[in-house]
Amino acid sequence: MRALIAALSLVWTAGPALAHPELVEATPHDGSVVAAAPPEVRLTFTERIEPRLSGAEITDASGKRANAARLRVEGAQAIVALREPLPPGRYRVNWHAVGADAHRVQGTVTFEVKP
Repeated sequence: MRALIAALSLVWTAGPALAHPELVEATPHDGSVVAAAPPEVRLTFTERIEPRLSGAEITDASGKRANAARLRVEGAQAIVALREPLPPGRYRVNWHAVGADAHRVQGTVTFEVKP
């Protein structure tokens, strides 16, 4: 019985360490319509992400890349500053992130800038 309890406690404590980063918030929010172009896109994850292995690309409805700086990582946040304001239109942020467990996760956030 002691061995079973010890094994279960080991699995229980190892669980969070093996979790993948998950996107918990995006600014602008996914599916939102904003009145003014944001100065940056900010993605917040459940855990720290690896800067060298993570990335994001912002494109307009035609697939053209926005004029954005390289991804900057601050702990669990990925930030893409825009070098110039986005014109009105729909935008897609394709992102990928790698956490401490070395597994890559990816996703998409969309938003629209109104005129």
